[in-house]
Amino acid sequence: MYNMNVSINLSEARKRLPELADNAYAGHVYAISRRGRELAVLISVDEYKRLKAIEAGERNKDFEALLAPLPSDAISEEAASDLAVEIVREVRAQYKPARE
Repeated sequence: MYNMNVSINLSEARKRLPELADNAYAGHVYAISRRGRELAVLISVDEYKRLKAIEAGERNKDFEALLAPLPSDAISEEAASDLAVEIVREVRAQYKPARE
């Protein structure tokens, strides 16, 4: 399990990079900032790979859902298009300016 973020400014991170890299490898997480604005995060390569694998898995789930055959009870393309147009018109009608 990784330790909570430690915020460190960029100039300090430059000076201590070897130490911070060793600590990141051991599980520490550093948020690197400049003038109070966070710019980057220093994590171990194992944590980076773990996060990328999660991201790839989620992307694959999305593609599988998009490419899956439609269920037999799904509405037709034409009905879906008509429904979408109807919803857009209803939403737009709510935002029409009142005429005086």
